[in-house]
Amino acid sequence: MSTVPPASAFGAPAPPAGDVHAAFLRRGDAHQVYARDITAPEAPLFYLGRGRADEVRAYTRAYLQCPYPDCPAPELTTAGGSAVRDHFRHLPGSNVRHQREGINHFTAKHQLARWVRTQAPDAVVHVDDIVLENGRHPDVYAIVGGNRIVFEIQYSPLKWPEMRKRRAAYDRIGVTFVWVFGHTGAFCQPVAATSPEQQATALTIDRALWEAAYNAMPLLWINPFEELIATAAFTPSEVRKLMAWGQGLRQVNIDICTLDECRLEFRDRTDISASWAWNAEHGWPTAGDIAPYLTGLITPAARKVSAEADARLTAIRQQRADEAAAEAAAEDAARRQELPYQNWLGEKAKLEERYGPLPAMVLDNASRRFTVRGVAKEHWMAALLEIFDQVVGDQVSETWIRSQLGSRFGWPAGMVTVTDWYPLIQYLRDLRDDGWVDLPSTTSLLDGDHITVLASLRRPPSPPTNSDPSQVERQRTPPA
Repeated sequence: MSTVPPASAFGAPAPPAGDVHAAFLRRGDAHQVYARDITAPEAPLFYLGRGRADEVRAYTRAYLQCPYPDCPAPELTTAGGSAVRDHFRHLPGSNVRHQREGINHFTAKHQLARWVRTQAPDAVVHVDDIVLENGRHPDVYAIVGGNRIVFEIQYSPLKWPEMRKRRAAYDRIGVTFVWVFGHTGAFCQPVAATSPEQQATALTIDRALWEAAYNAMPLLWINPFEELIATAAFTPSEVRKLMAWGQGLRQVNIDICTLDECRLEFRDRTDISASWAWNAEHGWPTAGDIAPYLTGLITPAARKVSAEADARLTAIRQQRADEAAAEAAAEDAARRQELPYQNWLGEKAKLEERYGPLPAMVLDNASRRFTVRGVAKEHWMAALLEIFDQVVGDQVSETWIRSQLGSRFGWPAGMVTVTDWYPLIQYLRDLRDDGWVDLPSTTSLLDGDHITVLASLRRPPSPPTNSDPSQVERQRTPPA
């Protein structure tokens, strides 16, 4: 007798024979496909792949036991055939028969846990044995890299308010939450037949699933024995329109795939806020609405929706960037017509005659669109660099800088307030990055000699020694 389980018993299952929709909706007996290996009690449960019953029967009788808690007769054997999926069963005469819903739920939990381990071999996976900081006891909990994910399997009836409460509990602690409904029971009822094709491809959904879909929760179902996943084949926008029009959504087509076709992926939920804001302003939602919850278990059908959402988000970001650029351009054009800018143009000509071309820190500092006390940004920026001529190599304080600028532009003492000082601090940080000054490491500048002046209009910073001279702005020499 072999003391090592055949490696093939852990292989990927063969796809179910025949039509996958019929296989998914099959209501046959709930068979056990997991067992506990007494030679490795802490290891994941032993999975019996399709077509392996004969191969592992001897090992099962010797080393595998029923994994259900408090089972009165845990000894097992294997069974299977052309009409019945390979499975474990209790020995004849044991009179042990676990409840169908318990077997369904148990098998679904371990199938999803096994799938996570297949997708992410380094994942830490817990099955029904951990309580999280929000007090929830998830069916399956996994840590995958820097991500945490929970799977809840639902066979018994549940109202939408409780679903929403659970989802919010995981959202609050930053855990990806995937709800998977069972292939039998209240949440998976085939549509009353008008044709064989319709019965095989559509489900009736109740009010709870209707509201879940309305609230952008993907609807996923699992048949753990056939290892199939069903995805509701509608977009959130269709559901919202139906509800808005007062028409009840009573059925939904489903897209079926094998569990092995699904992928474990994580999505940044914060990305979707832009989509929701755009939809609120411009009309009905699209597939982008469902994107924050298209994370974790991604079916091929969900991937299509996710791709549509990504395209939508990309378009939204580009539109907002274009709008911001247009607004900035309009603002700049209007500013150039104002008196402070006209005053700057006269001063600019004098400075260029005195020092040569002005640095980009003055002319191209587009991120600082600040006018201080009626003085254009370019004007006070250039003035500060000229003031630095007298103190290159010295340390100065922010009070000294304020007094010098006040004297230059005729500001009465005390006129430069904290609000006015903010853009000056931002500019000093830009100057630090380009080698004009050295600032303290603290995030704020306090009164005192904290600012070391390294360069000025007359003595600009030297180019980095390791830079390509053709790519560095030529150091300017004042005209004779």
